[in-house]
Amino acid sequence: MPGPAGLGLGLLLAAVAWSSAGGAATRRVISSGPAAPVVVSPPLLSSVLDVPVELTVVAPDPDASLVNVAFYGRPVPLTPGPDFTLIELPDTQFYVTGENGGNPAIFRAQTEWIAANRAARNIAYVAQVGDIVGDDERAPFEWIAADSCMRPLEDPVATGLPEGIPFGVSAGNHDIGFGGVTRSYNQYFGVSRFAGRTYYGGHFGSNNDNWYELFSAGGLNFIVIGVGFSWNLDPRVVQWADGLLTAYWNRRAILVSHYLLDPGPPATFSPQGQAIYEGLKAHANLMLMICSHYVNDARRADTYGGHTIHTVMSNYQNLAHGGDGWLRIMEFSPAHDQIRMRTYSPWLGQFRVEPDSSSQFTLPCDLSGATAGFQLIGQASSVPAGSTVSVPWPSIQRGRSYDWYVTVDDGSSTVTGPVWRFDVALKTAGVGGSPDGGLALEPVAPNPTTGPSRFGIVLPQAGRIRLDILDLAGRRLASLADQVRPPGRWEFAWNGRAAGARVPAGVYFVRLEAAGRVLTRRFAVAR
Repeated sequence: MPGPAGLGLGLLLAAVAWSSAGGAATRRVISSGPAAPVVVSPPLLSSVLDVPVELTVVAPDPDASLVNVAFYGRPVPLTPGPDFTLIELPDTQFYVTGENGGNPAIFRAQTEWIAANRAARNIAYVAQVGDIVGDDERAPFEWIAADSCMRPLEDPVATGLPEGIPFGVSAGNHDIGFGGVTRSYNQYFGVSRFAGRTYYGGHFGSNNDNWYELFSAGGLNFIVIGVGFSWNLDPRVVQWADGLLTAYWNRRAILVSHYLLDPGPPATFSPQGQAIYEGLKAHANLMLMICSHYVNDARRADTYGGHTIHTVMSNYQNLAHGGDGWLRIMEFSPAHDQIRMRTYSPWLGQFRVEPDSSSQFTLPCDLSGATAGFQLIGQASSVPAGSTVSVPWPSIQRGRSYDWYVTVDDGSSTVTGPVWRFDVALKTAGVGGSPDGGLALEPVAPNPTTGPSRFGIVLPQAGRIRLDILDLAGRRLASLADQVRPPGRWEFAWNGRAAGARVPAGVYFVRLEAAGRVLTRRFAVAR
């Protein structure tokens, strides 16, 4: 994928051919190449009101009649959000079978601890990585126990969340009966259990053997893809996952599957893991894959196309009491671009630290978005040179800023245009308001500002108003008013501070909620 040359800059690649007529190599320029694409809309540093956004350019080329045009874009990286935690539950089979001294009470202690610590640790998601039971279709009491042990994660009272903590269960080899039957798995952890929950995205085929879920934490959006165990992975499952990563390109992706690694050392991909990696490695948003299966800690990091995919395995079932309640705590820190992996047992009340640090380590990972890559938005082939070309950008969020650029290819050379940026207003019912005596939010003064800002509103009738300052992520930085006011014109001021400190230079919004409407104005802070 061609890379942008930077905000406001372009890169021209001239095509060159060589010939050896007469025995001597000579250099010959085929063409001067296309001219740089010209932006039509949205223009540089503009504010867009309507979504989805239509990206439009003129694609000139003095030497060719037809050109190919490709559009690339990305959300502008945000200020890093707060730390948050994901929990991995490795094989729980011995807890429900009673083998190796296991007991369901140990399993239950894990999920009760997760629920109790949800708020304190900012736990956003829980992944059970397979072999939740030990005897697939032959022991219904194991499924009943596993179901009961997972229930604390769904308890609104224990978790403080209406739907509980988002979680997924990946089918392991012990969860699948002879001939690939997953009747019990789908009875207890199938579509009917998750359908209707806001975080549940859907599934592949007619059952929940392969599923995906969506959640947000730390100012970041995630997709989790669960791939069920298979000795011979159906290539359609990889194609399905490939489509999800394409559709949700602006969400960081985590893949959960039971058997991805053989422990080594060094750790190598299992056949299923290799097929998944090869099929999905080109997606820059895939950052982490987690698994279990083998009784070991193992991990590997693979870099492809400039981005790294970490694959991490953990399983403790052969330790005392079926695993002694060990689980994996994954602490995500957007401010430090890292994931800190720790192994903890709620049953024992202690952390597990091995001399080789296999149970406690840190993974570097792009969480702040500082190096977030551009993705292909759309393309048009065999376009008449000099014509206007448009593609829609459907996956746009209000309150965000976006970068985009265009490449033009005439078959012999390619030009990469400058990077253009726009922001999408938080408008829901209007921007500014009308000058005819109705509700209005006046232009911010001064704009841009290096100090205090003033915000005038016109209230046509008495009522409650709320006036907030928001950043580009839609986070409320300051509340200027939340009160009932009589009709008239009112003015409010903001000193440019949030949480006791001056906000950095950038683009912000003032949002007025009144009379059943929401009005916004965009303004800039300069330092």
